[in-house]
Amino acid sequence: MSLFISFLYPITLFFIIKYLGLNLDDMMVLKLLPLFVSVYVTLLIIISHIRKNSLIIKYAKRFSKQDLSEEEIIYIKKSTLFWIGISLINIVIHVGVLLHVNEYYWLTYTSVGWYSVFAFGGLLQYIHRKFVFLKRVKNV
Repeated sequence: MSLFISFLYPITLFFIIKYLGLNLDDMMVLKLLPLFVSVYVTLLIIISHIRKNSLIIKYAKRFSKQDLSEEEIIYIKKSTLFWIGISLINIVIHVGVLLHVNEYYWLTYTSVGWYSVFAFGGLLQYIHRKFVFLKRVKNV
């Protein structure tokens, strides 16, 4: 997977954009780039979940000040499905604003709007972890 990320992905993205650019105007190619990035990130999360090699666990271990407990690792694996859902919602919204006639919607969503989708997902995860998961772990 690291070979794909470091070498094949940029080449693949280049050729997709190049060949799409032959049939589309420059604005459409520009409008498709955020969608391509969203699809790519979503596919990375899905592939890492299928392979049982979660990217979220890798980053959590890297940036955590303490070792992750077995319960936290299981929780992160289950929450990966939640983040796949959030990423899919992001893609659906991207497609919706891309197909909408008003370019202001696209500009707003791709510049700051998608942050709100992930911020809302992060808030939901924080609330769930704090009020459900941590209380369950303390009671066990």
